Amino acid sequence: MTVRDLRAIVTHAAYDRKKTPASAKTLLHEKFQTLTLPLESELNPLQVDRLIARIQSGNLGDLCRVKGILKVSGRYKLLNIAQQDVDLREYKGVAETAITFIGKNLNRENIFTSL
Repeated sequence: MTVRDLRAIVTHAAYDRKKTPASAKTLLHEKFQTLTLPLESELNPLQVDRLIARIQSGNLGDLCRVKGILKVSGRYKLLNIAQQDVDLREYKGVAETAITFIGKNLNRENIFTSL
């Protein structure tokens, strides 16, 4: 399979998931794990900085994405991390707080102790 074939599968999957061949779905999602955890306590800015540093350290697994809604000092924040890019911004509205880790070889024990 060539890079061109993979691009065609990804493009096809993005536009029409119902008609995507089963082999393409397996190829696109093979070996990725997800772990979503509720966050029951409010965080302060220092805790958020430490959490981001732990995520970027590589000790939690081979993460490709981390997404979540956090409550920081009384305000809701939307967290998106892709590779080393971190985006933490205000989230308008009220929501349940949780964080999702997406990647390979997730180290669940380290993730649990990081929160």
